[in-house]
Amino acid sequence: MRMGLSITERQFVDWWKRRDFFDWNESAVREEFIAPLLRVLGYAKGTVMDILYEKSVRLSEPYHRVGRKTIQIDYIPTIRLRNFWIIEAKPVCRKRWSLENFFKSIFTLFTLR
Repeated sequence: MRMGLSITERQFVDWWKRRDFFDWNESAVREEFIAPLLRVLGYAKGTVMDILYEKSVRLSEPYHRVGRKTIQIDYIPTIRLRNFWIIEAKPVCRKRWSLENFFKSIFTLFTLR
């Protein structure tokens, strides 16, 4: 059984702790933070810990948002090829991020079918 973090994992954690994500846009969050994090966690395309990218997911009937019955999820990491969790990249820009957007994101998370 492995104990502790590998050198690569420690480097990622050290790098992450020094970052200021304030001016990162959604693409930067996805490519510079989420993708490396998933690699550190052991996810890789074409393995039993696969990642589904930009998958359209149908919302349950009571949760259809105005004009939308599906949403697109940035990442769906799997374990043993079964959907395990979802990750949605969002920019950090505090000027555009409101409490309402936060609650919409949480609401969406819990209404996926």
